[in-house]
Amino acid sequence: MVNASDETTLANLSRAFVSMGASPEQARVMAVQMLKRARQLAHERQISEVEAMSDLLTKVVQGRQGTYTGTTPTAPQPGQ
Repeated sequence: MVNASDETTLANLSRAFVSMGASPEQARVMAVQMLKRARQLAHERQISEVEAMSDLLTKVVQGRQGTYTGTTPTAPQPGQ
């Protein structure tokens, strides 16, 4: 079930993907997948969903620009 906040996030992400050249249908699918992945990363890395989404969006933009290096930030280890 998608709540109002999720719908706003999906609409914003969809617009961003359309501006990068995706069709509206592709953009919606990509937005749903990105939101889902951001939640997974947030849980895995014990970071906020905002941080996870920021990381993913940075990678998308870098990939689009051809500057993505493939590096992934790591979550701080407990005790650091």
